[in-house]
Amino acid sequence: MIAVVHTHPNGVDPKPAGHDLRLADRFGVPVFTITQRGMYVYDPELKKTSMVQDGLDWLDSSRWNQDRNVAGKIIR
Repeated sequence: MIAVVHTHPNGVDPKPAGHDLRLADRFGVPVFTITQRGMYVYDPELKKTSMVQDGLDWLDSSRWNQDRNVAGKIIR
C-alpha cells in the first residue's frame, strides 16, 4: 500500500481536510494524519475519513491489532 502520512498541528482539525483530500483524490492514495488527538485516514475510493487510533494510542504498539479494518479495508 502506498499512502501519504503527515502530522497536523495541535491547533487545527486532526482529520485530513482541504489539500489532504485533493491530494488523495488526485493520486488515488489514502492520506493519514497523526496528532495528539488521534490518527485518521481519508480513503479516496470511499470518500470517507475514519479514525484509526484514538488520542496517542498510535504510539503504543500493544494497542494495535495485527489486522485492522480502516475505511473498509484491512490494514496489515
